[in-house]
Amino acid sequence: MNTQKEIYKRLIRVIPNLYSIKDSGNSEAPGFMDFHLDILQRKGDVLRIAISHYYKHSSGDMIADPDMEILVNRTAETAEALTYQDAYQYQEVYSEDGSCNASLQNSLNEFLLIWLNNLHEQGHKIE
Repeated sequence: MNTQKEIYKRLIRVIPNLYSIKDSGNSEAPGFMDFHLDILQRKGDVLRIAISHYYKHSSGDMIADPDMEILVNRTAETAEALTYQDAYQYQEVYSEDGSCNASLQNSLNEFLLIWLNNLHEQGHKIE
C-alpha cells in the first residue's frame, strides 16, 4: 500500500467522521496531550486540515507542538503532509512556485504515519 493511502487509512481511524465535521474538533486521552483538528479548506472531496497536539507553556499559553497541515482526498482515499511546525521550526513541502521538496515530503509523511498510529494507540478519536 502506498504511503498516502496508508496515511488516509490511519487518519480516518482517528477521525472517522472527518467529512461531517464542520470546523474543528478535539480529543482528550488521559495521560496524553490533547489532540486537535481544524478544517482549513473544503473543495468537494478534498480537504485541507490542520492537526496538532497542545501543551501548556509555563507562561500559561497553549502551544501547538507538533502542528501539521494535511491534504485529504476522499475520492482517491489519500492524504499527504503539507506542512510541519513545532516550537523550533516550520517546514513546507511545496514552495510558492508549486515545486515539491520530495525528500521533505517523504520525511513528513513518515512522521505523520507514526504520529497517527500513536494517536490511535493512545485512545484519541475525534467524532
